[in-house]
Amino acid sequence: MENYSDEREIRRALRGGSWLDVDSLLRCSARDFISPVIVWYYEIGFRVVSPAQS
Repeated sequence: MENYSDEREIRRALRGGSWLDVDSLLRCSARDFISPVIVWYYEIGFRVVSPAQS
């Protein structure tokens, strides 16, 4: 039997939402899976939140 594990078929977990997502996905607990081959398509980044000083 041939090895069918092609790198294009491997998916990675992606957590959090993007500014392109709908409201229900704009939370840090949102989870999706993405192929490393098409990862360039998504707006992936890192967000930092700090409480406002009063």
